[in-house]
Amino acid sequence: GGTDNDKLAAATTNKVDLGNVGMTFVINTDGIIVQHPDLKRIGQKETNAAWVAEVLKNKNGRLEFVDAQGRDKILYYTDMPDEGWILCLELNKAVLYAPISDMMVNNVISALACALVVGVVVYLTVRSIVRLLGGLSGLAGAIAGGRLECTAAEERLLRSSEKRGDEFSVLSFGMERMMGNI
Repeated sequence: GGTDNDKLAAATTNKVDLGNVGMTFVINTDGIIVQHPDLKRIGQKETNAAWVAEVLKNKNGRLEFVDAQGRDKILYYTDMPDEGWILCLELNKAVLYAPISDMMVNNVISALACALVVGVVVYLTVRSIVRLLGGLSGLAGAIAGGRLECTAAEERLLRSSEKRGDEFSVLSFGMERMMGNI
């Protein structure tokens, strides 16, 4: 008995659509291509290729190799012992890994952008706290020196810090009470 390999390939391996990434094909244990998307390759003996020797030796596994056009390929293959065939899935390594590489670049860019935003927020927050502390400590020094009247700038500082609703508000109210009590 025999099989029409063209029809068998059309009904089996050629139905697996790997787009531009790769293809499925079948070789027999003599290294002859039995099924292939390129019909011209069916029946060709491939024993001169190094990857074929590895596939025929192991019959199951994964193999990385460079094809005749210099492209890096990944080949997954498994034995079909009842048929005397080896089913192969060939993928173009560069095309297969390109989305992963793009994702990594996008993640690094996103991480750097997040770090920049966080850095700017931290800088602005610390700058505002340092300015406020500097102004309040200057006011405390003036009070310690005996000056009990606020300048217009110190008055603005006290009013703005009182509106914050945090520890600086408490400190500002305390300084005003201290000036009033002295």
